[in-house]
Amino acid sequence: MSTRRVAFATCRALPQLDQDDRVALPALSELGIEVVPVVWDDPAVDWSSFDLIVLRSCWDYDEKPAVFLAWLDTLEARGLPLQNPAAVARWNVDKVHLRGLAEAGVPVIPTVWARAGEQRDLAATLRELETEEAVVKPCISLDANGTWRVSAADAPAQEARFLEQLSTRDLMVQRYQPQIATDGEWSLVFLRGEYSHTSRKRPGPGDFRVQTERGGSRAAAEPAPELLTAARRVLAHCPGPHLYARVDGVRSGDTFLLMEVELIDPQLYLEDSPAGTLRFARAVRELAAAR
Repeated sequence: MSTRRVAFATCRALPQLDQDDRVALPALSELGIEVVPVVWDDPAVDWSSFDLIVLRSCWDYDEKPAVFLAWLDTLEARGLPLQNPAAVARWNVDKVHLRGLAEAGVPVIPTVWARAGEQRDLAATLRELETEEAVVKPCISLDANGTWRVSAADAPAQEARFLEQLSTRDLMVQRYQPQIATDGEWSLVFLRGEYSHTSRKRPGPGDFRVQTERGGSRAAAEPAPELLTAARRVLAHCPGPHLYARVDGVRSGDTFLLMEVELIDPQLYLEDSPAGTLRFARAVRELAAAR
């Protein structure tokens, strides 16, 4: 078995990759894959020296999206093997793609979209959403950065915060889903279009954010058949092909409401699934060998 060199693109804060990726390194090594952690915006990197480039922990692109998009364009123009492909990543950078999915019939958490510089009243926005509580987040964001929860009672006092954020960034205001604190957020992982595994996430006490670094918790879970069917329907409306995809959402009665579809560099929660780790390693090997 010939050795293949694969770049795992990361950010400067994680030069040796995130733990989620390090979990897969032994399995990749056994399959003849030499993984090289590479900072995505390092100008000294020779990207053509790799059999495959995998977007993994580029978790600062939300701070410089134009630079990130230009980098994707360069890799694509040079015909370099990138996963997920540049076209898929470009589509996924801005969360406004959720609007297109909703228009295509995908059940998405009710959302109001606000453009940077727009003069919009926060209390009126909550009334438009017909909700007493909402979550405000930037349209280009990672790891709940710049994301906060607001109630109708607090909206007037939070108006200045909202307008300050809106002065420079497109925002989305989503109806808050209280079941996230009980039933949790479901993250279904797909590898090369096939379902792999699921993790279920819940926020910590007094918070609404499910990220472990924000105090949330996570555990492996088995999705009901209807949940898996709903996630597959989401991906049917997304661009591809892709090495990986993660579909995040909450259950509302019998409906799976989409929160996000992650196609750039999501955590795949490989720690929760040894079988998923092997599937991921094999998928990377197949794509690297096809070069």
